[in-house]
Amino acid sequence: MDEFVAQGPLRVFAAKHRLHQPASYLPTTAQDIVSGKHNVQIGVEITAVVTRHYAKFSIDGDYTFDVGDLHIEITPEWADAHPDMHLPEGGQRVKVRGWTYYDIFHDEEAEYDPADPILGINRVTVWEIHPVMSVELLPPDTP
Repeated sequence: MDEFVAQGPLRVFAAKHRLHQPASYLPTTAQDIVSGKHNVQIGVEITAVVTRHYAKFSIDGDYTFDVGDLHIEITPEWADAHPDMHLPEGGQRVKVRGWTYYDIFHDEEAEYDPADPILGINRVTVWEIHPVMSVELLPPDTP
């Protein structure tokens, strides 16, 4: 984590908007990411039910949704380049692939305000999958 933060704010911010996929994806769970079990900037794959999605894109244009406590974001650059990507809604079972990211900027953004009705106190961690590389809609009974 220290190495990630030591890159400086410009490189840390640029990591949110990378346009290449990781060399591989580690199957894991949202809880393992939130607990800090994995390093920053690795490819991960989770299969889970979307617990919350946001009716519109966030202030920076990202499409955002949650799996439990894990916040997940699809950047506008990636969505524009992949117009067929599924934008999940609450209750849908999905397989998500993307980069782990520790968003050091959230404590300075308006969305990390406990009075904010969109995220506010619901944001319990700054661990994310950001950017998302793919979202696959799965049948509800998929393990």
